[in-house]
Amino acid sequence: MATEWLGLHFLFGAFLIGAVLSRGAGEHLPRTATQETRQVTLILLLPAYFLLAGLRVDLSALDPSGFGELALVLVVAIAAKTASAFAAARLHRLGSRDLAVLATLMNTRGLTELIVLTVGVETGILDGNLYSMMVIMALVTTAMAGPVLSGLLRPAGGGEQPFSGETAAHDEPLPARHAREETG
Repeated sequence: MATEWLGLHFLFGAFLIGAVLSRGAGEHLPRTATQETRQVTLILLLPAYFLLAGLRVDLSALDPSGFGELALVLVVAIAAKTASAFAAARLHRLGSRDLAVLATLMNTRGLTELIVLTVGVETGILDGNLYSMMVIMALVTTAMAGPVLSGLLRPAGGGEQPFSGETAAHDEPLPARHAREETG
């Protein structure tokens, strides 16, 4: 309420409350109360939020050049997320496969993007066309992550392989390498 009164979006207030309260702040509440709240949120409120965000999407206003802009938005979003994750993972000396997995996982931030986009369109920062393109970008990048991860995590033999944590220069996993480096 305070952020709304200050002229800021109410989601900033919800974010601040979430940031201030620790994960264990609700431990004094009965377990059933927190489980029920979680159930209501996941079953009722989250799908309603997605529905309302989707109702604002209007692709009928896009002309052929608008679809070119949509393709450009997709390319830039995927490249930016992938490059930033790749750079961070390279600094931590992750192996090539792990770099690719981390970069792919960065493309799954659809819910966060939808929240930011909703705030942007409600405050007038984004117009309807840009909002629609950005929502499609969030959906496409999130949807593509599953198949890409399946391909990345499938070993040559065909079974599933977990995230390896290997470094580019060494064959030992990162925790073992860090322990060895700390002890000398």
